[in-house]
Amino acid sequence: MPKFALGFMSVGLLFLVGCGGPPEPWPVHGKVTLDGNAVPNAKVMFTPVDPEVGTFGVATTNDAGEYTIPKGTVDMNKPGTRPGEYYVRISTLFINEHPPEEDPRPNRPELVPAKYNTESTLRRMVEAKDNVFDFELTNEAPQD
Repeated sequence: MPKFALGFMSVGLLFLVGCGGPPEPWPVHGKVTLDGNAVPNAKVMFTPVDPEVGTFGVATTNDAGEYTIPKGTVDMNKPGTRPGEYYVRISTLFINEHPPEEDPRPNRPELVPAKYNTESTLRRMVEAKDNVFDFELTNEAPQD
């Protein structure tokens, strides 16, 4: 077999096997409720437990409390984030530090209890599949 043919076959095999790059992102979506009511305009933030494995993902809930980590978080063509374990924080707090003529969005208070944001212990495992994580939050104090 000529050497150039062997070279082409080697390159072709490399493309078939792949380069062993980072894992593909997988869809992450769900719904956030607080005491049974939808939580609109909340940020749902996924932070990897191991930064070597996962990637940060953030989504904003709609009026029905639904969220989807959008395209561009990891890959410009695919929504979601990479498989791995994530800390999850949920917050409605928004402080607009720009003049109204630059950004007219009003400030929003924090409606979500601290146990789900600044003191959150929520964790979720993103897997190589369609990941649906619904968060049914409550205002109840933790039980001792």
